[in-house]
Amino acid sequence: MAQRCISNESLCTTGFHYTLSLISGKYKMTILYTLMEFGVVRFNEMKRYIGGISYKTLSATLKELEAEGGIPARHARYDENQRLLAENFQALGFRPYLDPAVQGPIITSFCYPEGATFTFDQMYHYIKDRGYVLYPGKVMEADTFRVGNIGEIYPEDILKLSAILADFLKETEAAQ
Repeated sequence: MAQRCISNESLCTTGFHYTLSLISGKYKMTILYTLMEFGVVRFNEMKRYIGGISYKTLSATLKELEAEGGIPARHARYDENQRLLAENFQALGFRPYLDPAVQGPIITSFCYPEGATFTFDQMYHYIKDRGYVLYPGKVMEADTFRVGNIGEIYPEDILKLSAILADFLKETEAAQ
């Protein structure tokens, strides 16, 4: 297999670009993706590859990434977010759609608990009214929803979301 070269490619042609457009428009994730795909690259090559980002924004975002500890620290936070999310949601009866062995840290899909009597729309609005967002499932063979684990999301956000979901389940059950 031929080695990929950043000067021959464009971010807008990748599946990552499409996924990012669904969950976030921030450049941090775009820059992380670029660095993970190509390793160390020249500043201007990265700017051309990403397209649409100013020199000032690229420079500031790279400095923020460096201050956080770089890619390894960011990836560790995303892994922890995903682990904590799966653990807390499973305790509430939501089963992750993917096996943990193949689950990545970006988005986690969950199946509804057995016998769930609520709709995605009810759950979505309850959670959205409290400052968080869920995404509808995109899996044909299962009733799922998705939660993003990346960006400006920290373990305390996952804990708050989990508590909100627990409250939703209690209120839904009480209304039955």
